[in-house]
Amino acid sequence: MPLLDELSGFEFEETMASVFRKQGYEDVQVSRKTADKGRDIIMQETVASSHKGAVIVECKHTDVVGRPVIQKLDSAVSTYGYEGPKRGLVVTTGRFTKPAREYAGSVDIELMDGNDLRSVADDVGLDLYNGRIEIICDEMLDPYYRTGEIAASSDFRGPVAPILEQFEDVENISPDALPSPETTLTLLPAVSARMRTKRQFETGAGVIHSVDDTATVVFDAARGEPTALDEPVKSLVKQNIDNRREVNDDSLETQFDSINKRRFGRTETEYREWLTEQMVIQNTESVSYTGDNNVDYQKECEPKPSDVTIQSFKPLFAPRIYGSVKLQDYSYSLDWFAASDEVAIVENRITECVHCEAEAVEAFPWDRSISGVARWLAKETFQETHTYCENCGAIACQEHTRQGTVTGEPICIDCAVTQRYAGAKKYFSDDAARETFSEQYAEKASYEKALVNRPAIIAFVLMLVAIVFVFAL
Repeated sequence: MPLLDELSGFEFEETMASVFRKQGYEDVQVSRKTADKGRDIIMQETVASSHKGAVIVECKHTDVVGRPVIQKLDSAVSTYGYEGPKRGLVVTTGRFTKPAREYAGSVDIELMDGNDLRSVADDVGLDLYNGRIEIICDEMLDPYYRTGEIAASSDFRGPVAPILEQFEDVENISPDALPSPETTLTLLPAVSARMRTKRQFETGAGVIHSVDDTATVVFDAARGEPTALDEPVKSLVKQNIDNRREVNDDSLETQFDSINKRRFGRTETEYREWLTEQMVIQNTESVSYTGDNNVDYQKECEPKPSDVTIQSFKPLFAPRIYGSVKLQDYSYSLDWFAASDEVAIVENRITECVHCEAEAVEAFPWDRSISGVARWLAKETFQETHTYCENCGAIACQEHTRQGTVTGEPICIDCAVTQRYAGAKKYFSDDAARETFSEQYAEKASYEKALVNRPAIIAFVLMLVAIVFVFAL
């Protein structure tokens, strides 16, 4: 039996509210369980000339609906205090009798029976057959990054541009020289909901506390307990909520190596209940006041669930992209959320030193000349960039990079071949380069060999100058 037929009356009203929201009706509100005066759901629609009209809905979770129900709603519509246009709608999981249909036609009230309802639900993506009222969403934030120099001019455009831009901060390698990154797109369920909590607390002493709070909540809607998204992902989703595109985009398969689409973990009704609970908790406050008998009191002012209004509920998929590039012995990855021209980086392993995981931040000479050593000694003052080692593929910080003795190119100290000459440690890309230098060194005159260790000579000269200066005093 379809789930639709197993719902309680109030659950049916909540389900219909979800259907209407999916259809584009605005400010869809379910009336309180009692004293609704024949108005189970009240919502708004756009009519001619962009004016708003009210729609009053009566929900009947019964097998047969007769004429009296239509008459009751007709009266409820006529007495509803709304200045603009208004109309009535009766929804049932069953069917309408012939007198009910005839009367509805005479007073211009729309009818929706069980067959109509299932057809509409299918159109808007509410599954009423598989044991759950699932959120079926076909929209996601746009994952294609288009800003920045890389995205504008490189052949690697779209989703991989953020990876290439990270390599712009690495010395000794050009983003254009990189192999094509491998990317995985994960579509993570998320919801952006606008909430309003309004309540006035009164005692015999009068009004002691008022709440009128409006907030936009953005949360992870994957399986498990809903959790609010952390910054900067929260702002990314919130600011780009209206910049969405269809998930079933053929270009996704051509742009990404693999695609994973997660399911929403709960029903829309369950998420709404969770949101309401969160707003109640957030707006509960302990208030001190003085009664009319001049006695001080403490009261816990806790809004009721009925004080919370969900003004909008927008499910979507947040694109999370994991990209990696293989460079010789090392792989470099970037993990980020994307929304058109914005990204929120979760983890960046491109601008980290492979040896100590130090972050690169700003350009700083990598060589070990006298000026380079001076900067290195003041490294807490200077921010540094990282350097790519063509010898092994490592991206290393200044501490783990040296200048190649033969080629002059930067070499990662963990892959370099080393040997001391005149007390100075020299770095080579391989044994062949070291042997070549050793042969050249062996043929040098003694004073030329000593010059190999220039820092030692400079230090020796400075020491002699100091001694002469002391004896001259």
